[in-house]
Amino acid sequence: MSPDINSELSNPSIATKVFPNPVIDNLSIESDSPIEKLLIFDVTGKLVADLDVGGAYQFDTLIFSQLPAGKYHLQLLSKEGIDIHNLIKH
Repeated sequence: MSPDINSELSNPSIATKVFPNPVIDNLSIESDSPIEKLLIFDVTGKLVADLDVGGAYQFDTLIFSQLPAGKYHLQLLSKEGIDIHNLIKH
């Protein structure tokens, strides 16, 4: 997947909450569909994180504590589709 993915691939029926945004270290994710994978891309389109989540509906990740400040593109992949979020890391 690339960060310039077409919006029609995003499934609006997948309800996810991603917070806080902007994020400092810890990102919380809640979903009504089980999330299988989390992908994070930087502004250049480089994949900076690829996490297998294993079908979780709710989880926290500290991956942002390892990333420099900037803008990121988050993709949440489930069997129902993809949900896309833009995040800012402080």
